Formats: sequence, C-alpha cells, structure tokens
Amino acid sequence: MPGRQMRPESSRSSQPGRRQQFRKDAQSSPLTEREERDKHRARHYDDDTETEREEIHNGDTPLRERRGKEPDCQLHRRTEDPAVFERWSDGQWVQEDCNWPFYTGLVWSQDACRCEWGPNRTLALPLMENGVPATCLMMLRLTFDNGEIKDEGRHIWLNVKHREGANVERDSTAVGGFAGSFRGSSIVVPYFKSNVLGDIFHVGFSYKLCPGNPDTDIVLLHNDCPDADDGPSLVISYQAWSRQLTVALRTINTDSLVEDVCTLHSTHDQWTKVDVRYADSLLDISINDELCTQSDNHYGLLATNNCPFTLLGEAFCGRLDDVIITRGYDDDDDDDDDDDGDDDDDDDDDDDDDDDDDDDDDEDDDGDDVVLICRDLW
Repeated sequence: MPGRQMRPESSRSSQPGRRQQFRKDAQSSPLTEREERDKHRARHYDDDTETEREEIHNGDTPLRERRGKEPDCQLHRRTEDPAVFERWSDGQWVQEDCNWPFYTGLVWSQDACRCEWGPNRTLALPLMENGVPATCLMMLRLTFDNGEIKDEGRHIWLNVKHREGANVERDSTAVGGFAGSFRGSSIVVPYFKSNVLGDIFHVGFSYKLCPGNPDTDIVLLHNDCPDADDGPSLVISYQAWSRQLTVALRTINTDSLVEDVCTLHSTHDQWTKVDVRYADSLLDISINDELCTQSDNHYGLLATNNCPFTLLGEAFCGRLDDVIITRGYDDDDDDDDDDDGDDDDDDDDDDDDDDDDDDDDDEDDDGDDVVLICRDLW
C-alpha cells in the first residue's frame, strides 16, 4: 500500500523467499538471489559455530588444561574402542578409526590428540596383564620370503618409489632364500608418521651392494621429508670408499643429528648384517652379530616428525633382506639378568652343573617368550 512503512529488519521473517532484502547502500536495489543465499548460509554458519562452542563449554567434551597451556583436543574424544575416536563435525560427533583403511596397530591418544603406536589390540590382548603391553612391540617386519614387498606383520603392501627398479629375487645366500633387489628404488612406510620409537628400540637389516665402487654416500634408512621442520631423527648411511657405516640420531634433547661411525671389515658386495640398538641412552651398533661401536653421545627419547620411514633411495644398487624394527626391550637384557642371577645362586660344583643346565633352558625359554611376543604382535 502507498505510504506503508517497512518493518524493522529484526521483525521480518528469517526464512529466505518470504521477504525481499535490500542492499544497505541503496534501498531501491534488491539483493540478487545469489547474494541472498550467501547471506543466509553465513547466518546459519554463525549459528552452528555458536552452538558448537556452547555444547563444548557445557561439558560434552571435557576441556583439558595442562601445564598452563590453553585447553586443546576439544573437538576430539575417545571411545570404548581404543582405536576409534570421535570428531565434532557439523554439529554432531563423527567416528573415525585410526586403522582405516587397513589395520596398522594404532590407538587413539587423548593426551596427544592423535593416533599413536599401541599394543596390537587384536593379537596382543592375551599377552597383557593389568593393561601393561608386551615388552617388545614389532613395528615393521620385511623378509621378502613370499616374493612380495610388504609388511608381513600387518599384511600391508608398502609404497615403492620407482617400482620399475624393485623386485624380489631368489638368493641362496639370503635368509629364507629370497631378497629384495633394488636399483634406484626406495620403500616408504607411511604409518611411522608422527609416531615414536621411544627410548628403547632396535633396527635391523641386511644388505649387499652391486659390484663396483660407488663414490657417493648411500642412505640405507631415514625419516626425512619436506614436511619435517626439524629434519630427520634417524639416518643410517654407508660410505663405500671408506667402508664406514654412520648412524645419526636426534633425540628430544638435541637440536641436530649426532653421528656415530662404524668401520666395516667385509667388502660391500657381501651380505652385511646391521643391528642398531638404543636403550638407556646407550647406542650399540653391531655388524654381522659383532659389536662394532658403543656410544653414550645420546640422551632421552628419539625425536619424532611428520615423515614416514624410507628404506634405501636413488643411490642404492643392491639387495636388502630381513628388515626388522621393534620398540621396547628385547631378549638380550633378559638373558643378561638371568646370567647374573644364576651365578649368584650356585653354591657347589654338582649343583652348578645341574643349575647351569636348568639355567640354559630357562634362558632359552625366556628369550623365546620375548621373541614370540614380538612375533605375535605382527
């Protein structure tokens, strides 16, 4: 009707299509359909955001304050399943699985607000007492014995870069009769991202190079990538011309890699078995089952980054076999403890002989038990 005044904006209907909206700068210029739709969408976004804040504040997700930091992990919460968590999205809780799309043995950590390594919840439960995980956790097992390049513990095919240079071949000198053959290729293990080896771990593998004398450093294992702001925390490399194997670690207490070097006595075209063990801030490097270097240059937990573990690389030409990465105690410490205890308890020669026989059996049993725990976890 002529002369009728417009009602205030607040009294109009909030539903689109029920009223005609106008631009603020020109009352006679109506909003286009697209502008009206965008404005309606923005208003609902603000309403949902405010509702989300209110629900979180009211206790649907407990806020966590630690060491004076701001509360975090507000939009994530744990569930009864240790590998499943819930994420707040679009006004509702949505379940996420740490092990999707394939099982990797990860569990949800509310404190860290992310998926982390944990005991294998499918296989390790019989080996747990009062919630304490097994002493040795198998994190990677790669033998090539089935003619495949995959993590045999999780039955997961691994990402191989430059696959045309990678295959599995029969090798009578390799453990199990098979070995991986690589020329300029690398194996990427993605589920090591943001996960820790801790302060007790073991990395082992065997390799031999193609005939010749490479003039560049050959990286055998590392966790470096463009996303690593602080760089890698573990690098194992070999320098052919000097026959030196270098193990470089970066712990949470150091700003850069600290190197330890071991000189090899065998030729690099023969199998070289490498074992790197870190425990109690002591690093042992063994070559072909003999201790080569022992170092106390490191202290504390191995640092983490957002990178996968990578085996080999463009400079590698040769074969790889029997790769193993574990976290936690292995059988060596248990055997040493048994030896010390047995010596103290022996009193006479006759008993010594009997006890020694029993102790040998016990040592074998204890060692087998620990190894079996690792095997059951992968």
